[in-house]
Amino acid sequence: MKLQTSSLSLSCSAKLSAKEQAHIMRQVILHDRSSIGAGEPRPLSYAARRGAQLLGGVCGHLEVKRLYVQYLWVHPLNRGQGIGPRLLFELEAEAMKEGCTSAQIESLAAFSCSIYVKQGYQLIAQVDDYIPGLNLYILRKSLSPNLA
Repeated sequence: MKLQTSSLSLSCSAKLSAKEQAHIMRQVILHDRSSIGAGEPRPLSYAARRGAQLLGGVCGHLEVKRLYVQYLWVHPLNRGQGIGPRLLFELEAEAMKEGCTSAQIESLAAFSCSIYVKQGYQLIAQVDDYIPGLNLYILRKSLSPNLA
């Protein structure tokens, strides 16, 4: 679908470049956060390796004194060995050094929530059928030297 009015041309396309997508996301982030004087989120991640082999990793970002944990993954053969909690602990410790006072995780897996609760997170919200067939769970944890 294409709409043209004077010098403006709009087209519906699923073919935005990665650069264009990144630009749009950055502009939305900057716009949404401008009311509180926040800048861009700062990425933070850790990996667990044995030699060159990736056993697991955690990715998130820091923003306005909060750590947002976006992804925590451990290879299935290495689960149950404490790698996930260790990765989370290291990410939280670094976030505290940077002045964060809380951490938040969103998950689509109810089982994962029980793991996060064992690490001190509390369920603060649940969105049923967030993706058809999957609920969204939002968990938060206070970060302080005593709790990490």
